[in-house]
Amino acid sequence: VVNTAIATGTPPTGTDVTATDTETITVDNSAATASISIAKSASQSTYGLGDVITYTFRVENDGDFTLTNVGVSDALPVLSAITQTSGTTTLAPGGSAEFTATYTITQADVDNGSVVNTATATGTPPTGTDVTATDTETITVDNSAATASISIAKSASQSTYGLGDVITYTFTVENDGDFTLTNVGVSDALPGLSAITQISGTTTLAPGGSAEFT
Repeated sequence: VVNTAIATGTPPTGTDVTATDTETITVDNSAATASISIAKSASQSTYGLGDVITYTFRVENDGDFTLTNVGVSDALPVLSAITQTSGTTTLAPGGSAEFTATYTITQADVDNGSVVNTATATGTPPTGTDVTATDTETITVDNSAATASISIAKSASQSTYGLGDVITYTFTVENDGDFTLTNVGVSDALPGLSAITQISGTTTLAPGGSAEFT
């Protein structure tokens, strides 16, 4: 703290006389720190495909210096823009602010069984580098009614045949369950059957997806 005092007096004649003195006192920052904290919470702890989760991020200045440029980042893919809902981007010690964002549950989340992600709060102290803090939130999928299932429909190019006829079989495979299936394929023990070839789709099928083989 630097400040200057001015003394003034009026003589019998002439203009006022003045004098100044400046005093500087220093803050004892030996035990002071810049610090920030974050607490992340979700609007629900379990979810299903297509559910929209609202995340709330509460950021607090739990240090000894005022922080500026306070904000939150989160690396969760497809998370909406993070919006500040209370407080300001400048927080005095003890001050707090809240931010929110939304996330829609994807099929990949259902397959994984949970969504685990970490939010980071950042603030800039008067001197030194930015301070950061992280918090991780885990929400789980409600798979109590979910099942893994696959179906196959096999058809032939003709229903009757003669010696030497070549029959083309078509195998339509569908994922009629609730989880993504990988390594999808078809086997058939018929002697003399040619190699089974995939003609559409992929070997990874999301629920409702299909592929064909011949």
